[in-house]
Amino acid sequence: MSAPPASSSTPSDMSSTTTITIQARKGALSLREEALELWRYRYLIRVLMARELRVRYKNSLLGVAWSLVNTMIQVLVLTVAVGYILGSGPKNLSAYMLCAYLPWNFFQTSVLDASSSVVSQFGLLKKIYFPREIPVIAAVCSNLIHFAISLGVFVVYRWGVMTVLYGWPGPPPIQVLWLPALVVIQVLLALGVSFYVAAWNVFYEDVKFIVTSLMSFLFYLV
Repeated sequence: MSAPPASSSTPSDMSSTTTITIQARKGALSLREEALELWRYRYLIRVLMARELRVRYKNSLLGVAWSLVNTMIQVLVLTVAVGYILGSGPKNLSAYMLCAYLPWNFFQTSVLDASSSVVSQFGLLKKIYFPREIPVIAAVCSNLIHFAISLGVFVVYRWGVMTVLYGWPGPPPIQVLWLPALVVIQVLLALGVSFYVAAWNVFYEDVKFIVTSLMSFLFYLV
């Protein structure tokens, strides 16, 4: 029996062929390799951030301004309770309260949102591969946007409203140049705690409730 003739390949056939090479991961990735992998998925982080912001303020008239409204109400309550009812603190106590509450609110909301971020993305995680840190990073970064807006409001309040009401003069001090470095440190702290909490919450969903109660306790302890 004669052998079947060999099939010939034209250049057009060869150009339409796609070769996929799959390389198995050997051991754990180094810190540099982890960072490079997250950088390759940076677009997905932006997509998850945008979706989280849209879902949170869907059908809302004020939108992202609600995060400022809640913050200002909390600062107002604390100012009235401490400054007027207890009668302690300076007359511009609200500025000090706002300055202290904004970083804490960013840290608290970042950890609480990130605690259930991986669980809420289980459907997507089962369909495609991407680093499991991405939902946590997206949750923290979306709260970072709120924090940046809140800092802008604080600047207007401190060097605008307070100057008009109490004659609190003077330009921002030179120490304000340390603000970007402090924000970076706080973001890293929020990410570190969020990674730990989100990992535990995958196995024990009681973790998010424990963290919520713990945050309320730490607010008054700090």
